[in-house]
Amino acid sequence: MLKWFHLPGKLWVLLILGVFLFFGSPVKAYAQSNIQFKDFTISVLPEYDEPDNILVIYEGTIISSEPYNGEIRFMVPRKDENIKVGMACEINEAGGHECQPFRIIDKGDYQELVWKISKIIQPGKEYKVYLEFYYYGIEGQKNKTINYRFIPVLPIQNLTINVGQPLKATNFKLNPPSNFTGQGYNLNTFGYTFSNPNKPISIKISYTKEDPNPSFEKPKDDSQTANTQAPPATSSAQANSTSSTDWVILLLVILFIVFLGVVIFYAFKTQSSSHHVRKGKGNSRSDAPAHLVAEKKRIRKLLLEGKISEETYRELINDLENEYR
Repeated sequence: MLKWFHLPGKLWVLLILGVFLFFGSPVKAYAQSNIQFKDFTISVLPEYDEPDNILVIYEGTIISSEPYNGEIRFMVPRKDENIKVGMACEINEAGGHECQPFRIIDKGDYQELVWKISKIIQPGKEYKVYLEFYYYGIEGQKNKTINYRFIPVLPIQNLTINVGQPLKATNFKLNPPSNFTGQGYNLNTFGYTFSNPNKPISIKISYTKEDPNPSFEKPKDDSQTANTQAPPATSSAQANSTSSTDWVILLLVILFIVFLGVVIFYAFKTQSSSHHVRKGKGNSRSDAPAHLVAEKKRIRKLLLEGKISEETYRELINDLENEYR
């Protein structure tokens, strides 16, 4: 049987170091327990520039307690609500939008939009994001109702939700009532604030609107959205978003397996030396004293040549003396 506890001290150090490098890499990938939103703002804009559709805009700042280069996730509506993503972007230091390839994962009651970040989030640094999408969630023709629901996927320190009142809409009501009012996207807005939300948030929106046209006309040449929209849920987008990290993980796995093989080989080699020392135990009892002396000399020689450790030497001498008592 392989005696792991009898490995030389230097080999134990190398083994522990290898395990640390494999499982304790300083850059975390995929695991999201250490990242969170410092602030996150949601704008819900019914019939903004598309009839019968709701425009939702996410804007947030992500922070991390340790270096992180994995994926980030956002809650988006269900498949049957016909989500159409316009922009899924990182915000660079100059304030520009750098849109990323993404994929969408079905979660039943909702979906998750996921993308692989293009840079490492360092502790003390901020990673800003922007996401906008349309979905069909308006019920009714004249008297309209929206049951808006948001589910936090990542931890959020400060969450703000703003609901925009469509132009030409009357009898506009929110349940629960909003905390404050303001202006945003050229509309009257009604807002809510939450600290560290960890449960789904539901807001019922109702209003009367006979005009079928949206609040604003969408530009005919919507080139910005067309050029930056990433292909959702395609195999190429998914491969691009994860391939680099997958290769790094695969390389680490291969290196760890090779290292473990070297450790096992060395351990078996040591055990083999010990086994050869024990040869000759079947000799007759008549020449036991002479054989005992010879075996002790042989074991001593192995120790001096560095083929066995001092601990193994003592064990073998003990076993030999017990056998000839």
